[in-house]
Amino acid sequence: MSGRARVRARGIARSPSAVEMGRPQSSQWPTSVDPSNNEALSDCGFVGTSGISQQYKDNISSDDAGCTFMERGGKIRRDFLDLGVCTREKLTHVRDCKTGSSGIPVKLVTNLFSLDLPQDWQLYQYHVTYTPNLESRRMRIALLYSHRELSNKAKAFDGVILFLSQKLEEKVTELSSETQRGEAVKMTVTLTRELPASSPVCLQVFSIIFRKILKKLSMYQIGRNFYKPSEPVEIPQHNLSLWPGFTVSVSQFESRLLFSADVSYKILRNETVLEFMTGLCRQTGMSGFTQTCEKQLIGFIVLTRYNNKTYRIDDIDWSVKPTHTFQKRDGTEITYVDYYKQQYDITLSDLNQPMLVSLLKSKRNDNAEAQMAHLIPELCFLTGLSSRVTSDFQLMKVVAEEMRLSPSGRQQRLARLADDIHRNKDARFELETWGLHLGCQMSLTGRVVPSEKILMQDHICQPTSAADWSKDMRSWKILSTPSLNKWLIICSDRAENVTENFLSCLRRVGNSMGFHVDCPKMWFSRCILQKTTTDVADCLKVFMIGALNKWYKHNHDLPARVIVYRDGVGDGQLKTLVEYEVPQLLSSVTEASSNVSSKLSVIVVRKKCTQRFFTEVNRTVQNPPLGTVVDSEATRPECYDFYLISQAACRGTVNPTYYNVIYDDNGLKPDHMQRLTFKLCHLYYNWPGLISIPAPCQYAHKLTFLVAQSIHKEPSLELANSLFYL
Repeated sequence: MSGRARVRARGIARSPSAVEMGRPQSSQWPTSVDPSNNEALSDCGFVGTSGISQQYKDNISSDDAGCTFMERGGKIRRDFLDLGVCTREKLTHVRDCKTGSSGIPVKLVTNLFSLDLPQDWQLYQYHVTYTPNLESRRMRIALLYSHRELSNKAKAFDGVILFLSQKLEEKVTELSSETQRGEAVKMTVTLTRELPASSPVCLQVFSIIFRKILKKLSMYQIGRNFYKPSEPVEIPQHNLSLWPGFTVSVSQFESRLLFSADVSYKILRNETVLEFMTGLCRQTGMSGFTQTCEKQLIGFIVLTRYNNKTYRIDDIDWSVKPTHTFQKRDGTEITYVDYYKQQYDITLSDLNQPMLVSLLKSKRNDNAEAQMAHLIPELCFLTGLSSRVTSDFQLMKVVAEEMRLSPSGRQQRLARLADDIHRNKDARFELETWGLHLGCQMSLTGRVVPSEKILMQDHICQPTSAADWSKDMRSWKILSTPSLNKWLIICSDRAENVTENFLSCLRRVGNSMGFHVDCPKMWFSRCILQKTTTDVADCLKVFMIGALNKWYKHNHDLPARVIVYRDGVGDGQLKTLVEYEVPQLLSSVTEASSNVSSKLSVIVVRKKCTQRFFTEVNRTVQNPPLGTVVDSEATRPECYDFYLISQAACRGTVNPTYYNVIYDDNGLKPDHMQRLTFKLCHLYYNWPGLISIPAPCQYAHKLTFLVAQSIHKEPSLELANSLFYL
C-alpha cells in the first residue's frame, strides 16, 4: 500500500484468524518452512542444492529430487488408483466383446501417440539402504548417482526406491562413497521386483520420464500440467496473460501403451496481490478492510514467478512484515528483504506489506503436519478468474477466442509438441536411454449412431440440426404439456409494450405447440445433505427406495430395469464406488420387492477427459459428427467403457463424454447401452436439442447447485415430484 491508505491500514485491528496465525518477530518459526531448507521445500515444490558439491549437483535431476513412488507407503496419485479396478471381468455379456456394431463407421484421429517398447522390456525395482542412515534425500541421490555402475543407465530414484531399465549384474550390489566432510557411506542396492510395461508402477515411471522431457523443452510444471511462459498470449486490455501448455499422461489402453497429450492454458493476471489489496483498500476504505481483504483473497491460487510455483492463500498474517526475520536451517536469522535479495536478486519496494500464509502439506505423508510458508504479496500474481471477472461478457469472449482452439489448431499444437520432442537432442536421448520410442499420432475407427427422431403429437420430426431442434418443432404439438393457467408477469410501466409483445408471441407459439393440454409428467427428485466432504454418497439407499416407492405408487409394480448414471466421480474413486455405492443400490432394489427384484445397471459419467477425436476432411481435421461412439483402441481393456459425442461445438474442439459401466446385471448389449445413453442426452427439458451428458445427470446438477448455493437445506419432499429447480 502507499500514501495515506498505508498509514491508516497499520492501525487496523486484525481478524481473529489473522491473530491466531500471527507471530512476533523471529518466534515460532520451527513450525514454518525455512525457504532455504531444501528437504522441507522439495516436498512442497521447491528444489535447492545447497550443501552438496557441484560434482554431485550435476548428476541430480530435479525430477528425481521431487518424485516419490507409491511403494513407499505414501500417497498414491489419484489417477493411478483406478488402474487396478477391473469391472469388466464380472460382466459376462461383455467379457469377450464390448464393442457395438450399429451406425456408420467413421475414421478418427486422436490425441493419442503410440509409445513403443522392446518386446521383452522390463523395469527393475531396487531398494537402497544407507549405512549410516542419511536423512537428506538429495544427499542420498547425489551419492548414488556418482557411481559409474549407474552413470550411463536410465534411472529414477526417490531416495529409497530405485528404478532401472537395465538389470545390475548382482541381485545385491554394495557401493561405497564419501560425503564432502569425508564421512564414509555404504549403500546396499537390492533387487526387489521385475515389472512388465503394463504395471501401474511402470506407468508412474513413464509419467516421470515425460515430466523430465517437457522440462527439457523449457516448460514449467504448474499443478499436473506443463506451461511455456516464454510464449505467453497477452490480453493487455484486460490485464491478463495466458500461458500455453499441455496436459500429458501415459496409460495402457486396449492393446498397447499410449501417450496422451492435450492443449491446456494457465490464466494469469498481470496484477500482484499487493496491487489487488491496494485497489481494494481504495474501493472499500479502511473500515473493515482486513475482513474484506481476507474474504476476497483466502482460497485463491497465486503464482510466484521467481520460481514458477503455485500456492493457495490460506490466511493473511497482518503482524509480519518483510523486515521481520526468520530462522534458516543453519540457525542463522535473516530478514525476508535480505533473503529475496540474496536468493533471487529481487528488491522489495513495500516494507510494510503483510504476509500471505500458505499451508504446505507433504506429498509423501498425508498425516504429516502442514508447514506454514509466508509469501510476499508483491511477488505473488493472481491466477484464474474471479466471479466478478467471469461475469464480464466482453472479457470472457476475448479469453474464449484465445483458448477455444479449432480442431485444426489443436491438431497443429499436438503435432508441434511431438516434433519438438523428436528434434530436441536431450529429450530424444532421455527416451532412447529408457528404450522408449514416441510413435505417430493414432487413428482409429468409430461409429456414428443413427440420429434420433423427435416424436410430436401428430408428426414425427427429423431435425435438420441434431444439436438444436427448436425451429423444427415450433409448428407441431408436443406430446404432453402442463396447462399454463395460474401465472403472472411483474413488470414496470415502461416495459408495458415489451410485455404485450411477449404475451402475444407466447400465445402464438404456445397455441401451435398445444399448450392447452393438461397432462403433467411424473418425476422424482431428492437431495440430501451429507455431513462428510467426500464425493462418495452414503445416502443412496434413501434415494433409491424413495424413487422405487414413487414408481410403485403410480404403476402398481416395480420397474423391470433400473439404470443409474453416476456423475461427479473424481480420480481414484472407482474402487470405492464399486465396493460402497453399488451395494447400497443393490440392497435397495432387493428390499423393495419380496418377489423378483429389478435388474440394475450403474454407469459412471465423466465429462472431463483428455481424449480428443477428429475426423479428416479434405486434408484437414474437424469435429466428429454428433452421435460418434468410440468403444475400442482408446478404451481400457479392464473396463466396459466407451466415449460418446452428444454435443456440438460451434467454436473450438468438442469434448467427448466418457462412460464406464461398472455394474450391469441387465445384460444390455453394447449397442443398446450406447443408444440408450445417446437418447437420454436428448431429454433435458431446458434445451430443445442435445446436451453433453444424460438428462438425469443434468437434473442432478441443477438440483444440487440450487441447494448448495441458495437453499442450504434439504428441499421439502412435497417438491420431489416436480422439476422445481429448472
